[in-house]
Amino acid sequence: VRVSWQSAYDMDNETLTYEVFRSGTTAPVYTTRSKSNFWKYPMMDFRDSGLNPGVSYRYTVRITDPTGNVLTLPQSAPVTP
Repeated sequence: VRVSWQSAYDMDNETLTYEVFRSGTTAPVYTTRSKSNFWKYPMMDFRDSGLNPGVSYRYTVRITDPTGNVLTLPQSAPVTP
């Protein structure tokens, strides 16, 4: 399953941490860091493998800056591999 989202911008911090959560998990299944800028909001993605066929999953992306501010993107629509 390919999970994709648009990057965010933070005026105070250059580097943001992105965590992807799969439904039913408390720990992120993917974590990455990316630089933030106001003139470009690139798409980011992650490929989740090893999923059970026929089971529906939802994904949530949490974005955190170095000072602890958090932005949580809306949960994805159900995805069935």
